[in-house]
Amino acid sequence: STEAPIASSSDIHSPRLLGLFKKALSEYSYGASFFVLAGDIVDKGDVDAAGAVFDLIEDKFNNVNIISVFGNEEYHDRASEFKKRYPHVIWLDDDYKVLECGDKRIAFVGTRGALERPTRWQRRHMPWLEKVYEERPRVVKELIENARREADYVVLVSHYALTKATIIGEPRRIWPEIYSPGMERALIEARPDIAIHGHAHRGRPFALVKGIRVYNVALPVNRRVVPVFIKKKSTLLDWLEPG
Repeated sequence: STEAPIASSSDIHSPRLLGLFKKALSEYSYGASFFVLAGDIVDKGDVDAAGAVFDLIEDKFNNVNIISVFGNEEYHDRASEFKKRYPHVIWLDDDYKVLECGDKRIAFVGTRGALERPTRWQRRHMPWLEKVYEERPRVVKELIENARREADYVVLVSHYALTKATIIGEPRRIWPEIYSPGMERALIEARPDIAIHGHAHRGRPFALVKGIRVYNVALPVNRRVVPVFIKKKSTLLDWLEPG
């Protein structure tokens, strides 16, 4: 099988879609050095439920590096618990990690992402998030620029959507609560080689944004584990027929 350096998924909401994830893994026919999870691994901050997801990934791939960001379902106040319980997972939360892949260095920049406006629930319970969402694009842009100096390839991983091109299909009235135009600007200005996100359950799986490949890897959209090839400058056709 063709070697896809990165296998990716998100929005498994374990245990809810664990059966679908298991099926998607069984049908995945590529190798992978890295497995990227773009958040919402579990429902409602259920730290225990993440274990089954990691076990399935490790059963499928030998010695794969699991890289994960937190989604809105991995509650902010449980982040340290996830890290403590699953120390073998590389958790990225507004930071980056450079990893070797053959003779190349790949930097993974990870973030929860940002929204144009916090959801009603967030406004009521976490009013401080508005400021975080305003500042995060600048933070992420800086991380990408720093990572670029240390690596051959930079992969941006966010839970929230990174462009409106991949949220088409979601009701337009909730677009501000799915993605952030500021993050899209940061993406275009900092130009990672690849961008991966989740969250948009009814969005589109792939878009080219000013030449940057953006993958919405949410399991409900793809119903498969998404192979991401680093070197190829993919077109939509490559996404449909990877490899």
